[in-house]
Amino acid sequence: MPRLALFLFGSPSIEYAGKRLIVDTRKAIALLVYLAMTRQRYQRDMLANLLWPEYDQAHARATLRRTLSTLNKALNGEFLQVDRDTIALDPLAQIWIDVEAFRAHLATCRTHAHSTSETCAACLEPLTRAAALYQDDFLAGFHLQDSTNFDSWQFVQTDSLRREYAYVLEHLVYYYSNQGDFKQAITLAQRWLALDHLHEPAHSILMQLYAGIGQRASSLQQYEECVRILKQELGIAPLKTTTQIYQAIKANTLPQHLAFKPSALPLPLTRETRAAQEQSRQASSVSSDKDAGAIPPIVHTGTYPLIGRDTEWQRMLQVYHRSEIQGQVICLEGEMGIGKTRLLEEMLSYARQRGAFIVRTNCFAEEQSIAYSPIASSVQTALTQAQHNDTLKHLALPWLREAARLLPALTNAAVVTLPLETIDHPEAQQRFFAGIRQVLLAINAQSEVTAPGIICFDDLHWSDAYSLAFLSYFIRRHIEKSVCLLITWRTPYPHQLEPIRHILTELQHAGQATLLTLSRLQEKTVSQLLHQTIRQVSTRDQTQLAQRLYAESEGLPLFVTAYLEALGAQHLKREDSSWPLPAKLHDRLLSQLSSLGDYTRLVLSGAASIGRSFDLAQLRAAGGWSDEIIVHTLEELIGQGFLEELVPDDQDNDQRVRYQFVHKQVRRLAYATTSQARRQLFQQRNADFQKSQRS
Repeated sequence: MPRLALFLFGSPSIEYAGKRLIVDTRKAIALLVYLAMTRQRYQRDMLANLLWPEYDQAHARATLRRTLSTLNKALNGEFLQVDRDTIALDPLAQIWIDVEAFRAHLATCRTHAHSTSETCAACLEPLTRAAALYQDDFLAGFHLQDSTNFDSWQFVQTDSLRREYAYVLEHLVYYYSNQGDFKQAITLAQRWLALDHLHEPAHSILMQLYAGIGQRASSLQQYEECVRILKQELGIAPLKTTTQIYQAIKANTLPQHLAFKPSALPLPLTRETRAAQEQSRQASSVSSDKDAGAIPPIVHTGTYPLIGRDTEWQRMLQVYHRSEIQGQVICLEGEMGIGKTRLLEEMLSYARQRGAFIVRTNCFAEEQSIAYSPIASSVQTALTQAQHNDTLKHLALPWLREAARLLPALTNAAVVTLPLETIDHPEAQQRFFAGIRQVLLAINAQSEVTAPGIICFDDLHWSDAYSLAFLSYFIRRHIEKSVCLLITWRTPYPHQLEPIRHILTELQHAGQATLLTLSRLQEKTVSQLLHQTIRQVSTRDQTQLAQRLYAESEGLPLFVTAYLEALGAQHLKREDSSWPLPAKLHDRLLSQLSSLGDYTRLVLSGAASIGRSFDLAQLRAAGGWSDEIIVHTLEELIGQGFLEELVPDDQDNDQRVRYQFVHKQVRRLAYATTSQARRQLFQQRNADFQKSQRS
């Protein structure tokens, strides 16, 4: 056993050098657990806010310093790496954590040659060992009274591990039932059901297992217990399949083979998930690339597994669950194709499975000239849900009157019959904004589930100025409600987003908003994604292909997935010296180029003729344009996401500001779509300029 061992299933117990570690503060235990589970380096301010969110920064940092001193002393100066600004566990230190061991056993099963919904004989030992490690829930009985941030994180870990434990028990039940060992299967099924007495599949399996060993009375009693619990807790009847099994048991016509196919991970039963559970016994998917880090499994809504976003995903979940207490804002920002919408969809999937109220709105470039277009869309979506749930009648008439400004159908449907005043002064606009806000929040409040609602605006950089004004109002005032506002925008963001970003920065300091800037994928992440997508090549070829994929995509997720799709469909050959742009990606980029004005497109072509990067003087020589026109056009191209500005460091000998295409393929396409005559003209001017510089 390593010198430091953490037992986190149940009340936390830490052993150092074979003896139990004793510290005089629970925060020291929480700090060690958090560092060990996440295995990352953190800024002191982040950890201080995690454990002492109610303190000001100076007080929180001072308390963290004392807690860190206590922990470091108890560990005899080992394991912790501490500097002036950051704290981490020594990545080379030998530390054993029961949670990591538990997940390592699950990972062993995933290396077997079958899907995660199957169980082979080789799975028995790792699954049994995993079940033995799970003594109780994660940090059971451990609570920090004044740290809602840590509590939210702990809740997410507990929920994730309970689901993984249910996965273990379900597959063990499946294995033993197939082997005919019904008594062992019943013992495990009872533990499975004890995790969630509302989980109907476990009731159904127990009914069949009891019948399999001749305990018909126990089988029928299990069905009656299932009916009672579902009616009492959820007010619903059992699934049709469960009732059919019950009727077969009563008639002694139950087949010997159990009607049981294990799922990857069971969903919690709610009214909203009921239909999906009737259609399929597979309740959710488990990522085959689960890290040893302490994050919940991601619900894969896309074609490819979500890899390389574990930190962002964990942070989003923490903030989402924190919104149960106080409303929160999550903002995802990054360049085109970085994966903002994908993360947004994962978050919506996670919330939707919990029955949360969700309003999603997409902003479109074509609708920027339409005032309040995304706001009208969001209100329409919310009101549709209200009508479906029969909650529209509970909304106050003044709020509906304001909503009717955006949705005249409310007046046509006689929901609002009073005349509407014009918005011709600030008080009227504020009343209008207040009404729309109240409609959205009131419909969310009518939801019958406790999961926080989500109001979402994707691609906010395409929003009109009027909608942005409303969102500025909404963001400042929604925080007292149990709802999470989720927004995305492209960087560099347009100047009209400055007010909202300023508000979010203020709220972030107050712990009410979170801005996540997404970066490109690292080469090892691209390699991992390739390994999970294309497996018909040797290890050596896999390594070379991963290097090639990273070089061509430059780690931009949009390009990575496009190339993977093309490789999988045999549209690209690994051995080709040059990879063309995949068709879908080519069409998307070409459409964006076509949206540029003629003059802007001409300047971009001139830049492409120079190379991947260039400076103002080179572009001036290539096109003969004035500096004012060039600068104005460059700013537009930067805002549209085609170029980026490279500002030199103070230590650089060359202090000229340079510009660069955001991706080499963007430059290639811009050059390829330039006429041959124009190319020759640009090339001749570039050559003349280079000659003049040398002379």
